[in-house]
Amino acid sequence: MSEYFLQNRDERSSSPPEEPPPSPWKRRLIWGSLAVAVVGFLAYFIFLITGLPDLTELENVHPAQATRLYDVNGVVIHELFKYSRIWVPYDAIPEHVVQAALATEDRDVPNHWGINIKRVIKPIVVNLINLSYVEGFSTITMQVARNLYVKKIGFERSISRKLREILTAIQIERTYSKQEILEMYLNVSYFGRGAYGIKSAAKKYFNKDVGDLSVEEGAMLIALLKGPAYYSPTRHPQRARQRRNVVLHNMYICDYLSRAQFDSLKQIEVVSEDGSDRSAVAPYFTEYVRQQLNALQKELGVNVYEDGLNVYTTLDIRYQAIMDSVIKEQLPKLQEGVYKKLQKYKEEKEIPDSVFAEKAKVQIAMVALDHHTGEIRAMVGGRDFEESKFNRAVQARRQPGSTFKPFLYAAAIDNGYKPTDKLLNQPVVLENPDGTRWTPENDDRTFSGLTTLREGLRRSMNLISARLILEIGPQTVVDYAHRMGIKTPLRPYPSLAMGSSDVIPLEMISAFGVFANQGVRVEPISILRIEDRYGNTIFQSTPRRSEA
Repeated sequence: MSEYFLQNRDERSSSPPEEPPPSPWKRRLIWGSLAVAVVGFLAYFIFLITGLPDLTELENVHPAQATRLYDVNGVVIHELFKYSRIWVPYDAIPEHVVQAALATEDRDVPNHWGINIKRVIKPIVVNLINLSYVEGFSTITMQVARNLYVKKIGFERSISRKLREILTAIQIERTYSKQEILEMYLNVSYFGRGAYGIKSAAKKYFNKDVGDLSVEEGAMLIALLKGPAYYSPTRHPQRARQRRNVVLHNMYICDYLSRAQFDSLKQIEVVSEDGSDRSAVAPYFTEYVRQQLNALQKELGVNVYEDGLNVYTTLDIRYQAIMDSVIKEQLPKLQEGVYKKLQKYKEEKEIPDSVFAEKAKVQIAMVALDHHTGEIRAMVGGRDFEESKFNRAVQARRQPGSTFKPFLYAAAIDNGYKPTDKLLNQPVVLENPDGTRWTPENDDRTFSGLTTLREGLRRSMNLISARLILEIGPQTVVDYAHRMGIKTPLRPYPSLAMGSSDVIPLEMISAFGVFANQGVRVEPISILRIEDRYGNTIFQSTPRRSEA
């Protein structure tokens, strides 16, 4: 019995037969698979983080901002931008706008660290079931990440983009306070119609400053964030109202509004006013400045349309207002006179009224210039900037006529002639270098004997001017005109005495300033200084004077 027990005990205690170890090729397959998985994960992780903004870049965020143009009194006269964006500090944004954004876009802002875990599970399940990105879980921080760094993290609807967005959001949360994140969110979000940021949106949709927005207007702007085109208050007012009321209801749910306030506000109709500024101050001048800024931006290393520059110009809106009012009063009278003069020509050629009215339109150019400093105080380059953006004050070449004569007489006086010197006021036939003959006449078709230069200039006598230019030489007059500020090419013909060569109006106005400055020419300027968005001066203009 004991022998049997011992035998059975030995059998029971004996180990089961060992399994053969895996073959070497199986071990290599397992380790190879793990290595491929690790390498693949690392490669994908590197792919995700490649190009993401680092902390240094996050600490120096430079979202695109509009450049502002100011007149000499510090009044904003124009803004330059590719997309309308004006940065506004958090403290200047109404509290109800912030509340509308929190209630609708992300109620857990104070509690999460860039990702709201409670909102992640459902979208992940939905996306996995569909094997594509169909439902989002963005927090406000993630939306800031997307809007600030869309060029780096991408904008396509994909899992990779969302992961990049998450990584960037975590960096933003580590770098900024919640208040700074909310400020960025409301300043970089797109509200439709080219408006980026709450301030631009307030101007675009309600023609108001952001601080003047009512509760329902602020809710309407936040409502646009879900789909600016789909919920446009101008194109789809009923749809916009429904979405706005959703935002108001969210504010009620979050105790930002009472029940009575919600019931009252949701009844208000959606009214949107076009805040686009079609009647901008001095449009010809501001376009002239814009062209100069374009020429300067490479030298200054800036982007005129995105860097939020402050450009202080020479314009004085008081001068501009006077100029505009005078033109508005006088232009119809000038137009009527032109119509009367051309009426006979219209009848002879049988020109239709509509064609005649268009072809006979009077245009105008006018500049007010401070000759001591060269600063342009006011400018008009045509009758209607929207109709024609061609600036006749700085681009059009026109024959100056008798207004050119002072340059002729200045050249004569500077070359030894006296105002009392006399020339014969008699008809003369002149030969131009191109072989053409020119027979000038006085405006009143009269002539007389010897006449002083003083009298010839006072009465603008063509015959005296013609004889004078023959004596001193046309090239001498050309040289003096160029020294005084005329930059356009001038033909050295005797007819130049009567202004036969085309000039640009601004050049003529500036050249006349030489007389006021007692022989000193000052180059016209339109920009006094340029500051970056932080108030640092990056360009300072100084009067450019020369002895003429």
